[in-house]
Amino acid sequence: MELAQDNHVSLVSGDLSCLLSFSVSDASSYEMTSQTCRNLVLQRHPDAKIAAEFNLAAANHSGPAFDLQWTAGGLERYQRVAFIPCQGTTLEFSLTSSPEKVGTGQASLNFMMMTARASDASGKLEIVPLSDKL
Repeated sequence: MELAQDNHVSLVSGDLSCLLSFSVSDASSYEMTSQTCRNLVLQRHPDAKIAAEFNLAAANHSGPAFDLQWTAGGLERYQRVAFIPCQGTTLEFSLTSSPEKVGTGQASLNFMMMTARASDASGKLEIVPLSDKL
C-alpha cells in the first residue's frame, strides 16, 4: 500500500541538513491504522529501524507518528513522520535530517504541525468571484 501524494510541499534548510515535507493524500480507500502506517514507512525505508512510535496532532486531529533511523551512503539519517487522518484525507508531515540537526528540525516540524488548520465544515465549497472592476 502506498499513499498517492496528491499535493506535496517540501522545504529544505539552507545548509541542506533538514528536509520538511507536507502532503495531502486521498485516504478514502483504506483504513488508516498504526500498522498500516508502520508498514508504509518500512516500505519506503527498508533498511530503517523504528526508534519510537507515538501519536502527534495537527489541525485538531491526531494520528500515528514514527521516528526512524537508517544509514544511506555511509551517512546516518533520521526521520520523523506523522500521518494525521482528516476528513477522508491523510495529512502527512515529515522531517528528514542528519542526527546532529534533529533538535532544530523537530522544532520546525512542531511549528508547522501546530499552525496547520483544517475546516470541519461540511457542505459545498463556495468560491466567491472577485470583481474585475478596480
